[in-house]
Amino acid sequence: MDVHNFFSKWLKDVAADQDSAGKVPFVVPNVLGAMAGGSTGWADVATIIPWNVYLALWDKKVLEDQYQSMKAWVGFMQKNSSANLWNTGFHFGDWLFYRPDDDNDGRAAVTDKYLIAQCFFAHSTQLVINAAKVLGNTQDVSYYSNLYRE
Repeated sequence: MDVHNFFSKWLKDVAADQDSAGKVPFVVPNVLGAMAGGSTGWADVATIIPWNVYLALWDKKVLEDQYQSMKAWVGFMQKNSSANLWNTGFHFGDWLFYRPDDDNDGRAAVTDKYLIAQCFFAHSTQLVINAAKVLGNTQDVSYYSNLYRE
């Protein structure tokens, strides 16, 4: 559907709305205020969308443009973790968990939100490793690979 231009522009908005600590807001543009952000899954757009645009189009420019934003988001998770376990803060969790007669209000969300947060922390870290490899940044590959192992 030729969404390259849309995602390229929107990812720039994501980076522009990302705060100095790397926190990504719940919505972009951020109309909810400075405190509304930093939830796993939602904010992982900073890493997931650039990587998937790259996979779909083999366009390194999207990784070049978003690389600092990607690293900043992983840095936010790292700073808000204890011994690299992200088990603090607000996370939406699996509120879209589907089952027969789904309650639609989140009561059926039974997976621990911090488990989900940790999985996204690991996944986004892996995506930064992938991007660093594509961009030839061997120092970052080493750093983020170590973080991923930890």
